[in-house]
Amino acid sequence: FMSKKCSFIKTPDDLKAINKGLSKITTHGTETLNLFWNTDIKILEKILPPQLKPASSMVIVYVCHIPYISLGTPYSEAGIIIPVLYNNESYNYMLDVVLSNNQDMAMLIGREILGFQKKLAEKITLHRNGDTVTVSVKRNGINFFNATAEIVTSNINTNNLTTNSSSINQPSISKGLTITCNFKYNCNRFLFNNIELQEYEQETILASTEKAIITDINLTPSLDNPWSELKVIEPLGAQYQITSESYEYPPTTLEKLYGPEYYKYLLGRYDSSQMGYPYRNFND
Repeated sequence: FMSKKCSFIKTPDDLKAINKGLSKITTHGTETLNLFWNTDIKILEKILPPQLKPASSMVIVYVCHIPYISLGTPYSEAGIIIPVLYNNESYNYMLDVVLSNNQDMAMLIGREILGFQKKLAEKITLHRNGDTVTVSVKRNGINFFNATAEIVTSNINTNNLTTNSSSINQPSISKGLTITCNFKYNCNRFLFNNIELQEYEQETILASTEKAIITDINLTPSLDNPWSELKVIEPLGAQYQITSESYEYPPTTLEKLYGPEYYKYLLGRYDSSQMGYPYRNFND
């Protein structure tokens, strides 16, 4: 029971309720369009930490609206998932995630505590009109992702295109990877410490799923969200789904990562354009 008295100082009961809320996060009625395409596998090898290997050349982008979440108010989200192998086990690696701009706390918790590379977006849209689903993502004045998919009833082969089980109302478990760290700026240098590769589990229950084909997709270059780097070589298909999810925390630490060679994989969660690059003269 959360204290109803408004104060900057939280009571022991407040702290217990906060800790309980973070231990298991649930969502219900999430509307999602998943899009799948093949890119250049050499690009995936370049952008992944050395411990992770791309499972294939496939990229997954999801755009969703979350009408209920146990941690806060409704919001929309979009992100990139790369299927990877770690020690010969399959995982989903969250490369980049953006949230609608009313969710600063969800962004901070997701990025600073749970390791998701989350940022706030200006606008995320997901709209279905009949069998046509359109999505778009805008951030820092750039519509850097736009796509259209058409729901189909024909038996197209999407057996290998999945982010979860295809069985309706049956729970499925998927394993994901994030990198957590502490970040500070000191003596004109960015410093990361306590860098850890962590595993989390996501349980998904499908209420409905429909196959779709990608009829249009456009990735516009953006310095702070360079999704266009994952160029579309071959569109594979799409899924329109209604789901419920749950995430249990804390995650499991798989490996501690040491050294500045990992900084390049971490700086992307902060906008370089807001930190002076490429406008700042680093010789000053």
